[in-house]
Amino acid sequence: MTTVEGPRQDSDDRSAAAEQPKHDSSDRTAVIEAVCSDGKVAMSAAEFKQVVNAGDILGSLVYGHPGMRSEARPKYDVFRTYGVSRKVLNVIRACIRGNGTLPQDRDALALAVSGDLRHSAETLGGFPLVNEALKQHEAKQEENQRATVPLADRAGIYEWRNLIRIQTSTTSANRVDFQRAFNALGMKGFMLVSERDVESDSKEYVFRRPKDSTQGNAAPLCQAGATPAASESGTPSSSSSSGSGGWGSPALNGGGSSW
Repeated sequence: MTTVEGPRQDSDDRSAAAEQPKHDSSDRTAVIEAVCSDGKVAMSAAEFKQVVNAGDILGSLVYGHPGMRSEARPKYDVFRTYGVSRKVLNVIRACIRGNGTLPQDRDALALAVSGDLRHSAETLGGFPLVNEALKQHEAKQEENQRATVPLADRAGIYEWRNLIRIQTSTTSANRVDFQRAFNALGMKGFMLVSERDVESDSKEYVFRRPKDSTQGNAAPLCQAGATPAASESGTPSSSSSSGSGGWGSPALNGGGSSW
């Protein structure tokens, strides 16, 4: 008995066939495997259609266009072609599902801050909902950068510390202790952002630093071993300033925000 073999399917055809929906597209359980630069992302055919429709030109890249080459099969590997990773595609999906809201997980925020999310979205032709998500995120970042007290840090992007200085404590030991604590915060990357009177004889100094910041690289707020000159009230004088954030800075001499 002679067996007649049909034409062999080459590797490209097999790969393309494997990337077709697992079921008919009218089936609610149909699955699309989108091929990215570092692997595959599975999603329902309905969500894939939503992602395609959310892009300015993604549909033309996947299915072809009258002004472009007509694709015999949908190009589910278009994300790999344009160097889009799985993480970026998943954040794009989340922005679309959230109707223009950026997820607040670490990966999404890192991609937004680094510019990788915007770059990949633009590489695929643009997504208005991704643009809206990034616009809202940037507005929140600007608002938080102006925060000078913990309550204003609505996104929780800073670590906060405070120091209390009793103005009537004029002994050398008290001044040195306060100076050491002040310098220690500076060495850990904390920046003085505000001060306020808390009692008739006390001031509170408020410091912040971005979360996950590198510690130990900040310069001391005063030269090591230096003791700030003080008036009779115990307030540091401007004559002992050693640069921005030092004892003579505006924030320490009435320029900070009260709260």
